[in-house]
Amino acid sequence: LDENTKINLKIEENPYNFMDMRKILKENPPNWLLNQFPVHLIDKALKECFDRFNICLDNYFKTRKPFKFNY
Repeated sequence: LDENTKINLKIEENPYNFMDMRKILKENPPNWLLNQFPVHLIDKALKECFDRFNICLDNYFKTRKPFKFNY
C-alpha cells in the first residue's frame, strides 16, 4: 500500500444510493466493461457493492473503527 495514494474519507452519512450510481455507471461505463455484458449482472454486482458498503458504514458508526475497501 502506497501511503501517498491512500485516501481517507470522513463520512457522516451515505450520500449515494443505488439508483443514482446505477444511472452514472450506465451513462459512463468503464473501458474494461464489455459492450454486450448482461445488464442484470452489472446491477447485481452494484447491489452487492452497496450492501457491503452499507454494512461497513453501519459498523463504522457503531465502533468508529476505520475500514478498507479491497477488490
